[in-house]
Amino acid sequence: MESLNPPGIAVAVVLGLLLLVGNALSILATRMAVTGRLDRSSMGGIRTSSTRFSDESWTAAHRAALPWVTVCNGLGGTLGAVTMWLGLTVTPFLVTVGVAVLATVVGAVAQLIVGERAAARVIVGERDAARVIVGERDAARVVRTGQTVSETGPTNQITPQHPQN
Repeated sequence: MESLNPPGIAVAVVLGLLLLVGNALSILATRMAVTGRLDRSSMGGIRTSSTRFSDESWTAAHRAALPWVTVCNGLGGTLGAVTMWLGLTVTPFLVTVGVAVLATVVGAVAQLIVGERAAARVIVGERDAARVIVGERDAARVVRTGQTVSETGPTNQITPQHPQN
């Protein structure tokens, strides 16, 4: 059985930079969404129908996903940086790259699952608030169309809201 050859410094640096930069951008986008510097109409962030439903669901999703992103993508990025120095080895390089990719994938999946659930909880809360103000029949329409509801005394008013896409 032949022994494996090391990947070389160039391959290690390119792969390490991809892991480092990709994971750093994921962390940065999530932090920016939590602080309000990345809105739901932008190209970054956790982009599902639930997270883009409202500003509140967008922020809640990213706030819930931030610990997962910080740990998993932080580990993936750190191991990506370590990968750059292991280009002349075989086993340490393969193990480090494997764990870095695994941490990156776990971070991405965790963002989607945790963020989607947090956004769904906010949407359910908005639907319940709409039921209290405009009644059961109109609440589904308000939530489905993304309208805002304001309580204006005896005549509750439903105002159309133009979604940001």
